[in-house]
Amino acid sequence: MKLTLAGLLILSLIAVAACSEEEAPPLVDSPSPSPTAANPEEGTVVPPPPPLPTPVSIPGTWATFVEPAIPGLTFRYPAEWHQTSIGTFYSFDPSAPNITGFPSGGVKLQFDRTPLGSPVVSPRPPEATDTELGGLPAWEVARTFDPITAGPGRAHLVAAEVNGYVYVVVAHFTEQDADETLFLKILSTVLIV
Repeated sequence: MKLTLAGLLILSLIAVAACSEEEAPPLVDSPSPSPTAANPEEGTVVPPPPPLPTPVSIPGTWATFVEPAIPGLTFRYPAEWHQTSIGTFYSFDPSAPNITGFPSGGVKLQFDRTPLGSPVVSPRPPEATDTELGGLPAWEVARTFDPITAGPGRAHLVAAEVNGYVYVVVAHFTEQDADETLFLKILSTVLIV
């Protein structure tokens, strides 16, 4: 069994609706309807970008995520990004008084580890394509959304099943045609043990 895009994107888009709040809800919270969160199934599946050529150059100034609440997962990310809750990062300060949504070029990342028995775990969606996460077999799906009705215009989900858990990374981008190079660099640093 693997996480469905629908379950994770619903949770992620609900969290996006709260992006102007200081604390975004964790990725594994129970889904609840949100007037600003579109049904992910209404999004348009788009091809994910190809992986970056290796080796990927990572700036030495990047921070390293290690969190006991998400054991077995580490990754690197730009040190100037804002962590608002465990595994949730923004390229902008979502609590800044002048931020009311996703600014142009905004990115939100969510990393989590979910037990396979969780209610949000179900079969891989048919539109998913094979990839790797932390050197392990994984799947990914990218979708675009109407940014006026759904918040961010693009979402890219990558998931890998490891030792009874599903490790998931979801990136939300303001623009539908967002450049995912920075996200791909972050993905290249993921280590799952």
